Amino acid sequence: MFHSQDIYAYCVSPFMPFACYGGAHTYIYNAAIRSPEKNNEVVGGIRIVFDSTVEFGAILNDILPRENGVVKAGTKALFTTDKGFVIASSSDHHVVGSVFFPAISMTELYQDGGTATAIRFDGNVYLIGAARSNGYREYKRQDGYENTIIAWVLVPC
Repeated sequence: MFHSQDIYAYCVSPFMPFACYGGAHTYIYNAAIRSPEKNNEVVGGIRIVFDSTVEFGAILNDILPRENGVVKAGTKALFTTDKGFVIASSSDHHVVGSVFFPAISMTELYQDGGTATAIRFDGNVYLIGAARSNGYREYKRQDGYENTIIAWVLVPC
């Protein structure tokens, strides 16, 4: 978690199962509400449960390769941590909480921000592309929150 006394500061839970999200994995964002009249004293707080199943699912569906508007058969898309922990997947074979870490050039991924190659995985040959998160606007760029996510797309050959 990230902690700060800054009036715009927030912290984020680890990606884990939460009872308030039906026991599914998600992030919970937390921020203090501070009073400018009381020397930024904490007077309340806000907690937002990220709808990870729906939101990540929609993003992954949008990045799947299509031919004539139809998702190419056998393609998969995943989000993982930099340790391979699956946080979202378009495939029933790679469920949230499992580990997905194919043998690719991690050096290239970290130096260049992305990589692509052909690999044999689960008995099939895939073209695989991976990209490391780079932030969105100010999010994860200037606010001190660090949580590297890798996006993976696998297309059968």
